[in-house]
Amino acid sequence: MPAWNELLKPPLEALRYLSPFTIKYGSDEMHAVWSEKSRALAVRDLWIATAYVQMEAGLVTQEQYDDLVVNREKLDIREAYRMELDRDYSRFTGHDIVAASREYGDKAKIGGSIIGKGETSEEPLSNSEILLTHKGIDILDRRIVSVLTSLVSPIRKYKDLICMEWTHLQAAEPTTVGLRLAGYAQDLLNDLSILRFFKTLILGKGIKGAVGTSASFTHMLEGNPMTAREMEDKIMARYGLTPALITTQTYPRKFALMAVTANAFMGQSAYKFANDLKILQSTPFGEWAEPRRRDQVGSFAMPHKENPNNAEGIKALARGLAFHVAHMWFIAADTTLGRGLEDSAGKRSVIPESFLAADEILVRMDRMVKGLQIREVPIARNLAAYGPFVAMEIILSELSRNPNVDRPAMHDSLREKARTANEAVRRGEPNPLQDLVRTDSELTKYLSTEEIDSAFTSVNKYIGDAPERCHEMADIIEKELVKTT
Repeated sequence: MPAWNELLKPPLEALRYLSPFTIKYGSDEMHAVWSEKSRALAVRDLWIATAYVQMEAGLVTQEQYDDLVVNREKLDIREAYRMELDRDYSRFTGHDIVAASREYGDKAKIGGSIIGKGETSEEPLSNSEILLTHKGIDILDRRIVSVLTSLVSPIRKYKDLICMEWTHLQAAEPTTVGLRLAGYAQDLLNDLSILRFFKTLILGKGIKGAVGTSASFTHMLEGNPMTAREMEDKIMARYGLTPALITTQTYPRKFALMAVTANAFMGQSAYKFANDLKILQSTPFGEWAEPRRRDQVGSFAMPHKENPNNAEGIKALARGLAFHVAHMWFIAADTTLGRGLEDSAGKRSVIPESFLAADEILVRMDRMVKGLQIREVPIARNLAAYGPFVAMEIILSELSRNPNVDRPAMHDSLREKARTANEAVRRGEPNPLQDLVRTDSELTKYLSTEEIDSAFTSVNKYIGDAPERCHEMADIIEKELVKTT
């Protein structure tokens, strides 16, 4: 993070609201993408790309183009905002792109007069927003790959470590720690595929003028060897985006909906991971734990507390990603005809905050996976307490092989014994289920005590092909990582 004295320079330390994302959430890299400087330079880069191609068409001089390039970095963002927002200022415009172009023109005295020739304000605004979206997607792509890389080792390491699986938050059957981790990895692999696919669909607005017809450029290029379509393709190629075939004044807002939806897909996967981890590190379970600094404080009042700060933080941020989708859905749906201004305020916060939240989630998730503590003693304790119940399924299966067995009656008998054993476990006593079954005279008519003991012993091996699936998932991740690099 930046130094605190840089973040809190006046007037930020005074009477202006600070978004939590300004200080708390998101990496420096992601903040740099959505920073005011990055936005301003992305707008200027579109103007520079336009000037270069229009120079090829004979509409702009070399000197004018060079002047824009030389003055690209000379930004006065405060002045641009003042021209846009300060109604008492003599240079007030009330328009963001008009203000930005005039502020640029203050520096580029020669090239300022040709800034955005023939373009509407949405040419730089829409295209720059898509460019930044692509950059944000690239960062998240690397973050997901990093988490997947971190998951490979524990998936392999714990492929055979048997633990109880819980369904409906009740003890179910044994699984392995590795298989549980492999499930989170599979979700993230799908998220990575979705993110990459959506990126191919999220295209630039292009250079099509006020309503998407390229009328202004067609008129401007009358008699010129370069067509409006050729100009658009050349400008966008220099800018680094593929233009959408059809747009209105803006890029289709569905593109922004795709971006925040891809982020929300990942957020759902991270939420499940964090929620499971929160439960598994709770006092009654105690099987897993997120990494914790020795000097980390859990509670102001209760010194013993070890709260799941990172897990709960991920859940909170991921919830926000889900709401961003709904917000962006309404923005996209409410883009009336060619466009309106209803999207401006919402979109300006939703898109950057969606990327900053997704970034923070993945950074935390990676840190948690790398430092994940698997506590084998509580795992064994829970397996000993609840694993014997799994023998009921094995015994019932064995009984079903005998055509003389009344299966419903045996099911009722085993269920009653399981209830008795559960009550003993809740009282803190050892699980008595094996003894209860061994001493059932009706049941031992069909199964020997050796067969019954074997059923209870086999519980600790009742994991099917879980280890093989762990290996396969780890191999798939590694193959994907090789393909990525």
